[in-house]
Parts: sequence; structure tokens; C-alpha cells
Amino acid sequence: MKAVVGLTLLVTIAGPLAAQRLSSMPLEAKNLVVQVLATGGDEEEVGAGIVVLASDRIVIATAAHVVRTAQQGAKIRVVFQFARNDTVEAKVEQVDRDLDLAAISVPRARNTPQQFAFDRAGAPEELETGAFVVPVGCPERVCWEPPVSGDRVISASSRRVRFESFFVSPGSSGGALFNQQWEVVGLVTEKNSQDGVAVGIAAVTDRLRKWNYAVQLRPTSIPRAGYRTSLSVAGLAPTTGGFTQSGRMPGGRLALFFRGQQRIGWHVTALRLAPEDLAVTGGLVGTSISLRAGRFGIAPFGEVGVARVKGRFQVGSYTVQSGSGTAQVPVWQSSTNDVIGVGFGADMSLLVAPHIALSEVAGHWNFRTDAQLKSIPTAFVGAGLTYAF
Repeated sequence: MKAVVGLTLLVTIAGPLAAQRLSSMPLEAKNLVVQVLATGGDEEEVGAGIVVLASDRIVIATAAHVVRTAQQGAKIRVVFQFARNDTVEAKVEQVDRDLDLAAISVPRARNTPQQFAFDRAGAPEELETGAFVVPVGCPERVCWEPPVSGDRVISASSRRVRFESFFVSPGSSGGALFNQQWEVVGLVTEKNSQDGVAVGIAAVTDRLRKWNYAVQLRPTSIPRAGYRTSLSVAGLAPTTGGFTQSGRMPGGRLALFFRGQQRIGWHVTALRLAPEDLAVTGGLVGTSISLRAGRFGIAPFGEVGVARVKGRFQVGSYTVQSGSGTAQVPVWQSSTNDVIGVGFGADMSLLVAPHIALSEVAGHWNFRTDAQLKSIPTAFVGAGLTYAF
């Protein structure tokens, strides 16, 4: 009963904690978005674009319909976030009308950042239905100002992302669609009723490479959102009482975690607690909440399972005579029971390399012991390694 109540409480708390909230947009992400102006006669088309390459020239991906008037002699100009009062004339180099994609370029100016943060390509195919996405372009000529709240994904693949949107409007075309980690997952091309459509950034970069562009926009080596699956191995020791008992295998925890996009995950655990005069060995299943800031993550968890509790207690002693005097030798009696138990705690990890993290765990596990046995210590702590994938 305690286990059920505990896990119910954790899931209840997990709802508000796991609600997706947008962080402020990093400057590095803003610099990847540009304003695109197509001026011809008395008309001016306003859109946006995504910087994908910066060498002696800067190559920008945009929607083909934003620059369609270039064939009629319209001038194409670009405005960068870091130089909002300057316009730079651009050249339309490639157009794919089926994909609604165009590549334009401008010379690299002196005030251009020495290096764009190109490690911000996300994975559109990993977006789940209902996940938050943020379109950033120049709707109604207002550029580089993301909405306070995000839009919701309806469907997603490497080629196309469809999302509910109240923020896409004229001027958004060609702009970037970001995920919650401010990684580019798409290039906005359409607005249908209350739905927005973006070409998946994977399809955009694939087409650019076929046009022989050395695209620099790429995924980060260590995912900003962390990995979805991980295997953690940690040693465990009690914070009170005897550390362990000589001649016995020490305590430890082997856990396999599966995390959803909404931060709530599930895991299975093989557990061994080995304080002095006790040994608890079992398997548990549970739920956790993944909270992450950069490479550091913490996941409060709750779990329930079955374990075998073995222990010994002293029932007497006898005296042994030796050359150095007498000594009391204790007489032990053992007890073994299979019981249901529950545990609560937190896993902490620090990604130190792709797929590899240092991990720590702190928790309390409650398994019933016989009255003659010592009770299980209140808290255990441990450290180990995690392989994430």
C-alpha cells in the first residue's frame, strides 16, 4: 500500500514539474535567423532565413516563395540580428520549388561574428505529438522575437513538421522552427488555417548538400536535452551504521532508464543493499522526472518491487580460551524473507563525453524486516557511471 501511495504521489507531482516551459532564446540561436527583403517596384516581400554556412560568403536557406520575385528583377536584401540597421544585398543561387526552398548568399562583412554557433541542428523526426516548437521569423515585420509560449506539434518527420500555430503569419516564411532546446528543427514555409508547416531541417540540409554546399549547421555532439535511454551502474553504501560486512558482495544499483519527451520516464532496477548484518537483493520498476541544465541532470524517482531480505541476529555467545586470554564468540541465527518494498530518491548525472556520464544516486528503500533483525538504514548514497544512448 505504501508503495502504491508513494508512486501515485510522485506521478501527481510530476505533472506540473514536467510541464514544458520555454527558456529565453539564446543569442547564438537568434544570430542564425535573418530577415529577408524582396523589393521590386512599389512592393516589398518580407520573410526570414536561416544561416547554414559562413566562410568567405554567408549562405542562407529561405522559402522559395519569399524570393520568387527575384526573377522579375526584385532586389533581395538581408538584415542580420547583430546589425539590425544595415541591409546587405543578396544573390539567389538555388531554388527548389517542390520543397519550397531557396539558397541565397551574401558577402561576409567585417561586422559578422567570427563564428556562428552552428551546433544547433535538431532532429525533427524525434519530435513527439504535442511537443512544443517555436517559430522565429519576421511576422508582421517583427523579427527575432519568439512567442512567450510555444506551438504544439501535430506530426513530424525528417522531411516535414506540421504544428498548431497562432504565431505564424506573413513574414514568418523562411524562418526557423526551434525545439525546446533552441535547436533548429525546420524551415517555416506555410500557414494553413491554424496550422503551420515547416520543411524538416534534415531535408533542408540534404538538399543543400546536393547543391554542393558545405553545410555547417549540425547537431551538437552531446544532446542539449540529454539522451532518451541510459544504463546506470552505481555502488551503494549506507549513510549510518556499518558500511558492509566482510566476505560479502557490497551494495549497488543497476538501472535502465527510458525517458519520454515530456520529461517523465520509466525505469527497471536491479538493487542490492548490503549494510552490516543485512542483505537486500531485488528488482524494482518505477517512474522518474528528468530535469536538465546543460550537461547536468537530476531525476527524482520512485520505484516499487520485490526483494529477498536476508539477515542475521545474535542469539547468544560462547567463551573461547586462548593463550592471550578469553574471548566471546557470538552465535548467529539467520532469517530470510521475500517482501514487497518501495524506494524514493534522485539520480544525478554529469555528461563528460558523448554517451558517458558520471552519476550519483541518493535514496531510501523500505523493505520490511523481521523484528529480530536490524532495520534497513534510512539513506544510501553511491556513485558510478552511466552509458546513455
